[in-house]
Amino acid sequence: MIRVNPQHWTADFRLARALAEAYTSSGRADVCFLCTGDPEDPVGRLGPLVADETVKYYPNVLGTSDRPVTAETWEECMAELAQRFPGCFVIALEAGRGPAPLLGSIEITDRGLSTIPAARDRAGDITVNVLLRVDEALSERYQAGPGAGGALSEGLRRAVAEVGSDEPAGSPFGRERFVPLRPEKIDRYQVQKLADTVIDGYLRLLAKIGKQEI
Repeated sequence: MIRVNPQHWTADFRLARALAEAYTSSGRADVCFLCTGDPEDPVGRLGPLVADETVKYYPNVLGTSDRPVTAETWEECMAELAQRFPGCFVIALEAGRGPAPLLGSIEITDRGLSTIPAARDRAGDITVNVLLRVDEALSERYQAGPGAGGALSEGLRRAVAEVGSDEPAGSPFGRERFVPLRPEKIDRYQVQKLADTVIDGYLRLLAKIGKQEI
């Protein structure tokens, strides 16, 4: 799992590199973007925003505003995915859940989707989780400390330290400290900013793997 600080200028580069490494190691010939979310949901609209822009540059996209991928349409979308993009390396995207101290970061993981129950065990080959919803259970474990939370709490503490850029210590550009979003501050503007970061990362990925020029 990799966590990316979208507040840093290297965010789209880091996102693209992580996805390119996963794609290359899979041995698949092509890639598909599965963008989940409801365009009418102030937070969940992140997925359709990314899909609407990405499909302008690359056709292998599901989850646009006119045909969103949600819990209600999940089975239908899975059938379409299998029919239209068989054998593709599937990159799933969601405005997902996480502990409050990580809110606003981007997690790249092989876990399923947290917002669609049917997709927790079967989604894409890799998931881009833009943490925009608070998971209270994870927040409690994160804040509990090693004695109360055990290994999971320690793992989360280590993970939050990884949210950042690729700038080495002493770099003139610095390693910008990640500042989590406050739930009440997550508005359409913040969602659009994060969607733009993911879009830039996807376009850099396509250029990196030779599918589309930037």
